[in-house]
Amino acid sequence: GLMLITNEHGVPYVYDLCCPVEINSNIRIKFDENNLCLRCPKCGSTYDITTGGPMTGTAKDGLDRKSVV
Repeated sequence: GLMLITNEHGVPYVYDLCCPVEINSNIRIKFDENNLCLRCPKCGSTYDITTGGPMTGTAKDGLDRKSVV
């Protein structure tokens, strides 16, 4: 699945929902409203919503970002 997020200026960002840390593809990242980031509910890694890059946790790789046209 995919997650579509827009920033305050309406710029869209689309990411694959799979956490790059988890082997199980059924583990899906979620939007963390309190911290304005994306978070894996299993490993706890957090990702920046504008870049998909890892912020905290065990993640070394960022989320797979898709193009929006």
